[in-house]
Amino acid sequence: MYRTISILILSILVMSTVPVSAADDFEPVLTEIFESQHYRPDARSLGMGSAFSAVAEGPAGLWWNPAAVREGHSLSGGYVKSDLITDNLERVAYAASVELGYFRFGATQAELTNDLSIGMLDIEGTLSECYQTAGASLDVSSLLAGRSVPLILSVGANYKWFEKTNDSTLGLDEYKLEDYDVGAIVGWKSKIRDVESGQDWWGWRFGGVLTNVDKAEIVSESNLLTRRLSSWLRVGAAIEGRHGWTDRMGHLVRWVVSAEQESEIDPIDDDEKTMQRYGAEVTIFGMFSARIGWDDRGEGSPYGGLTHGGSLQADPTDGWLGFRLDYASVEVDSDLSEAETLEQFGAAVWLKF
Repeated sequence: MYRTISILILSILVMSTVPVSAADDFEPVLTEIFESQHYRPDARSLGMGSAFSAVAEGPAGLWWNPAAVREGHSLSGGYVKSDLITDNLERVAYAASVELGYFRFGATQAELTNDLSIGMLDIEGTLSECYQTAGASLDVSSLLAGRSVPLILSVGANYKWFEKTNDSTLGLDEYKLEDYDVGAIVGWKSKIRDVESGQDWWGWRFGGVLTNVDKAEIVSESNLLTRRLSSWLRVGAAIEGRHGWTDRMGHLVRWVVSAEQESEIDPIDDDEKTMQRYGAEVTIFGMFSARIGWDDRGEGSPYGGLTHGGSLQADPTDGWLGFRLDYASVEVDSDLSEAETLEQFGAAVWLKF
């Protein structure tokens, strides 16, 4: 009992280290709006309205929140391909994570290419972009009180690196950006009842991510005005449940409902803006998932609004291998495309040993 109370006090202290008043000292930089900001590293999060900072699961979990909680997957990998708003624009992303002891390490990489052709302005060229993320989280609750404790407490940090090259008839533009994030997740699982060798339970989580642009380097020959809407804080909450345990498939019903708010500061007029996101997911028989959400991306993004998706997966409790195939869709509002939705297709695989 005293150990649980001590851990709860530590949870509050850890969460309070995220300086929510940092907006007063935040100095956004003038950089290019990276295309990668508009796309998600996995289809599952997109289907849930991108309300994923408190959930932060899957191979790309540390992209969403560097404090991503361990899932019991010793090694996992993911791949996603986006069907983008223009036919000559392609994007793929990869993610991987590994769990060692009380630590979880992860990395993501995305590549985007676009052949530029604006006839009325006589502009031709090629746009290419790449971003990489690497991070680590520590399972504080398991470290202090063992793996069976109902408390969820995890902290972590990650590093994001963006690079974009725009080689056109206007000149060569190169944009580089380094971004460091810190995050924390705290939650609790409450047992509903024991069912044979498992448990029915429900729980809650809170997650916070402080993002801050550390350094930007811009090389521009075309002297175009460039800017980036700088996100400095994401906070989220989620409730989840597991019901009907079976030795073969685990819980027959799993569900999660999440909400998130993201704060940005516009480096042009120094105004703070907030965006809200909501999502839900239901998984039955441990195999079929359905997702729905609402993604408010704010001004400057062609994507946002209603999202939906689903997956087919297999994760037997007595097996060492699991996989998931994902699909997601989000509304598009852009003059560049006649398409009404952006589609993402993804796959994930994990090993347990």
